[in-house]
Amino acid sequence: MTGSNINLTIEGNVSDALVTWTVNETTIITFFNTTKITSKNYEGRVDASLNDQLVITNAMKTDSGQYKVSVNKFDASSGTGSSSFQLKVYDPVQNVTVVLLPQINVSENTPEVNLSCKAATGGETFTWLKNGAPLPANYSYTLLDGNRTLQIKSPNITYNGNYTCIVSNPVSSSNNTIELIVKPVPVTSLSAGAIAGIVVGSVCGGILLIAFIILIVCCVKRRKGKKEKQPVKKSPTKKNPGGPNHKDVLRTVSGNTLSPDDPAFFTVNNIMYRNSSLSMGSYNMDQQVNRRDVPGTVWNTLESNRASTPNSRISSNLKPKSATQV
Repeated sequence: MTGSNINLTIEGNVSDALVTWTVNETTIITFFNTTKITSKNYEGRVDASLNDQLVITNAMKTDSGQYKVSVNKFDASSGTGSSSFQLKVYDPVQNVTVVLLPQINVSENTPEVNLSCKAATGGETFTWLKNGAPLPANYSYTLLDGNRTLQIKSPNITYNGNYTCIVSNPVSSSNNTIELIVKPVPVTSLSAGAIAGIVVGSVCGGILLIAFIILIVCCVKRRKGKKEKQPVKKSPTKKNPGGPNHKDVLRTVSGNTLSPDDPAFFTVNNIMYRNSSLSMGSYNMDQQVNRRDVPGTVWNTLESNRASTPNSRISSNLKPKSATQV
């Protein structure tokens, strides 16, 4: 891991031998007993104080590569030997973040949602958990971009939960968690077609109601206009306000019904007469009629009818003119 010390050890006895360390075929250090030659790029960073060990201090990612150690002994019994191995230096995993893409309120109408995971340094392996357990196999999850992105298509409320992204490498690990909330779609018992029909019907009903109201208003205005054009009938005025008061309706001998307010009629001895020379019915003149009780315009009629009505008694000092019993 970067920043740490790397210890490379040779197994076996390398005393009185020429030892050379290389990385990617570039010499790091060569030593023989106490004599040491260090490459310029590694001065101050390597230590071979012990002949059978190489120490690289403050390791960097550029120290990764193919390492080889060669041992040469000058005696005939030992000869020479070498060994190679691969070294990789990792950064520590730091600053793991998990974000929702797109950053919206997720509902059951959302086509898809992506959970994206990244680390500032050291990200090598990405693993996802839901509520602390591996992802369910029967869910429609898709891993993209080297498992850095967890994609969920057509999410529903069963996908709600805490999603954890674990970022690791052989020497370090870190994680972060995000909560996914999928909001349910409001349930409606009406289909889209039914809702559309209700809307259209409501609009048409409103139009018909407005038309009906307009029709009523037009009819009222037309009737009002006709009434304004008709002449106003004036109530008849009383010509004889000082005349006798009568009941509301009087019935004549001939069977006719007369208005008691008609100024053409008058009453003598409880008998009603009309100012006219025309006879309206049979007469009953069996009562005494005084001249002072009969208007002058009707006395002649009374006088002329006296002969046909023997039982009538009229004062001799009065001159009859004309009257008609009704």
